[in-house]
Amino acid sequence: MPPARKNLPVRAPVGTADTAAGAGVVRETAQRAGADITEIDGSHVIMISQPDPVTQVVLKALTSVSRPERPNTGGGPFTLLEVKPAVRRRPRLVRGRHRCGPGRRVPAQTYRHWRTRAGVPAQTYPRPATTRRSGTMASDTPHGPPPTPPEGPQGPEGPQGPAGNGPGGSHEVPAGRGTPGFAADLRDAVSLRAVLLMAGVLALQLGFILSYVGAFHSPRPHRIAVGVVAPVQVAGKLTGRLNALSGNPFKARAVPTARQARDRILARDLDAAIVVSPQTRTDTLLVASAAGPSVSTVTTQIAQKVETGQNRQIRITDLRAPGPKDGRGLSSFYVVIGWMIGGYLVAAIMGMTGGTRPATVRRTGFRLAGLVPYAMLSGLGGALIIDPILGALTGHFWALFGIGALIVLAAGAATVAFQVLLGVVGIGLAILVFVVLGNPSAGGAYPNSLLPPFWRAIGPWLPPGAGTTAVRNSVYFGAHHTTGPLWVLAVYAAAGILVALAASALHLRRAATRGAPA
Repeated sequence: MPPARKNLPVRAPVGTADTAAGAGVVRETAQRAGADITEIDGSHVIMISQPDPVTQVVLKALTSVSRPERPNTGGGPFTLLEVKPAVRRRPRLVRGRHRCGPGRRVPAQTYRHWRTRAGVPAQTYPRPATTRRSGTMASDTPHGPPPTPPEGPQGPEGPQGPAGNGPGGSHEVPAGRGTPGFAADLRDAVSLRAVLLMAGVLALQLGFILSYVGAFHSPRPHRIAVGVVAPVQVAGKLTGRLNALSGNPFKARAVPTARQARDRILARDLDAAIVVSPQTRTDTLLVASAAGPSVSTVTTQIAQKVETGQNRQIRITDLRAPGPKDGRGLSSFYVVIGWMIGGYLVAAIMGMTGGTRPATVRRTGFRLAGLVPYAMLSGLGGALIIDPILGALTGHFWALFGIGALIVLAAGAATVAFQVLLGVVGIGLAILVFVVLGNPSAGGAYPNSLLPPFWRAIGPWLPPGAGTTAVRNSVYFGAHHTTGPLWVLAVYAAAGILVALAASALHLRRAATRGAPA
């Protein structure tokens, strides 16, 4: 049996603003079926945004195959005695959401976006007097009375008369005609919103290149904290000589004893120390490469040049080297990057699936509360991988777990706040802060004292840098100098939560003031 479209007339409504399936694709498919196309100024769900034109298309299709001149006595499945127009009813509201099908709910924000794309004014859809329990509405026909079919015989043109006179700005396109031009195809393929998003992605891409290459292309030491242990008459001269070096690579100060120099290095008050031996011509350079092998290497090179100029030799003593499975001391940096990615990605995914701006403040609170168990699981998983499974950073499982959970919560809460404030642009801002700027300045590949001024200034105040310092110092240096970094992470988490809730309440208040549904 041939398909019905081979023997029956086919009509197809096409939404000109359809960006879901694409107006061009729908139009081309209808043309291949030999359909009479009715183009309607509406979105993908034109049956919701433009019910009148869609109803008329259905009525025309029914009347074109009906036989009202004789009763239905078995003359075929398409004999129609009476055609009743569809009653236009607004989808029932359920706590700020519209039910658009069996078991399917679409956020009210998305529904308002559909109406805006269809060009329907917001005041056309006033909030109905409805409750969840009763489900009653002040009016079952908020768009006015249902259409009444015209009296008298109806020709093949249907109840609307000649093509192109139907309501809602629709017009008929004969079968096989109406092929869109180049401009229409271009508009359907690449919208203005897509162009703006592409421009934003290009800016992030170029910023990524600029930030990473700018931070790492030419590392130079800057005021590395160095202690000098020497007799009083020698300490003053050597300290002055180190501080006078071109480019200010060192910030040297005298330290009374070698033991105090060791303690200050392990407490992260010093990066290195030179211990002068008056009895011999060999001095000792104390370093802690676990804090960053690059700093230890640069310090050694400069100290060797200084000592060679004085006809002396230098011996290197590494007080705290990275663990045997912690190559170049980078494990702390990479585990923090993993936690950061998880934090802002989960917040971005929740925004993409449920709307970047939740419909109520309570839903914003639920979204933020959902970050807490995720942060706990993420911190636990990262600590398990980095400690017992791989053995890269051992002996500090619970400290790693707590720091990891705080990092994920800080990144996630800040991303939610960015999304509530700026919508989808907030995701790009999160990537800018945490990836483009945060990663190069975190002190992973090169510690803070080797970075250019801009990255050196912002590094300690961004979550990647604060997290890297907290993990590294907790594992290798007895948690010295971790209070500041932990406070930075806590402030990001708390500020993200407060800003997200406040911005959500402000957004809803402004929407109510404008008279739009919240």
